[in-house]
Amino acid sequence: MEYDIIGDIHGHARELECLLDKLGYSTDGKYYPKESRLLFLGDFIDRGPENRRTIEIVQRLVQAGLASAVMGNHEYNAICYHTRSGENDKEFLRDHSEKNTGQHQAFLNDYPDKEEREQVINWFQTLPLYLDLGELRMVHACWDHEAVCFVDERYNNHLNQDFLLRSVDKNTNEYRVIETLLKGPERSLKSGYSFFDTDNNQRESFRLKWWKEQLHTLGEAAILPQDFLELHFNDSLSLHCGDQSMDAYPGDAPPVFFGHYAKLPVDESFTHNTACLDYNIVEGKQLAALRWKKDFKNRPLTEMEVVTVDFMG
Repeated sequence: MEYDIIGDIHGHARELECLLDKLGYSTDGKYYPKESRLLFLGDFIDRGPENRRTIEIVQRLVQAGLASAVMGNHEYNAICYHTRSGENDKEFLRDHSEKNTGQHQAFLNDYPDKEEREQVINWFQTLPLYLDLGELRMVHACWDHEAVCFVDERYNNHLNQDFLLRSVDKNTNEYRVIETLLKGPERSLKSGYSFFDTDNNQRESFRLKWWKEQLHTLGEAAILPQDFLELHFNDSLSLHCGDQSMDAYPGDAPPVFFGHYAKLPVDESFTHNTACLDYNIVEGKQLAALRWKKDFKNRPLTEMEVVTVDFMG
């Protein structure tokens, strides 16, 4: 089996249609490359202009048996946004704050009907948190062995209601697993250091480049705004993180594909057995897919074909 692995779409259905056409698939599933399968890395919704159309395409391909998909953090956030807490019917697992609603508004606009919206949210909840296909792996933000084992052994890789309710409690393993697999591991900056993210939220921790080996400085290890990195690139990692674990994805492990890190430069997106396929379509760049061929099984991912579609506006 060969695979076409597609990164974060975020409601950009026009670009998805064009990318699928370049890969040889029709959006209705009537024609497709023989011996090939699509793999979607999550984050189908929010921010972009065509959430409904994107979901319809992905659902149709999955239901036709031509594709598999994993959950992204935006699907998880949507599930929480639309699920009432057990304690108070007026409260939800994800607060309906101005910030959270603003991030989710494109989806809300496309699904004004409550019953139809609930059907989509129920479908989101059926998505696995990761896929291990033996010869390759896929997850939205981070492949972490302990987190994967926990989800597999405790919940059979399914976000059931018990898992969901426990995942919003910061004191649980379920919360830590969701944070790791769907959002990526975080490490703390030194006390007194902070930065503003793309949504203008002040943060005191950074996402870790968990796939990279030889992490000694903040510049090597951290996903941070460029202006902050320019000032602190050569800071020792231990100055900020102390002795927090920094184990990289093993170099002899199966190839793993992920998305999520839209700000990551393309030249930092690949190692010989890891590939980030979020090419930042949200900010007008590209939608990307990598063609994984069985003939290339022992070749580095850096040598495999990446097919892209430019932002169409």
